[in-house]
Amino acid sequence: MVEEVFTVLADFEAQEPIFLAAALEVVGVIGPNERSFMRMSVIKQMMCERSLYSIHINCLCALLQLGIDGLRILVDLATKDYNGL
Repeated sequence: MVEEVFTVLADFEAQEPIFLAAALEVVGVIGPNERSFMRMSVIKQMMCERSLYSIHINCLCALLQLGIDGLRILVDLATKDYNGL
């Protein structure tokens, strides 16, 4: 199930923001697992996308719910300037 959700998230440019927000919530509810750790870069890409500004808070929440590895991605984003993020 996690793999399918991340497959949908990887195609974020073709999805509606409300659908992406729901998918991110599912990722957060499922929580940390091996599949999520392998695909967290998708959420990082979404955070760097200006057109998805409306769901940045959802990305933030999902990364925090994924534990220390998600926090590492957030710290990485905070130390670099990604489109003014």
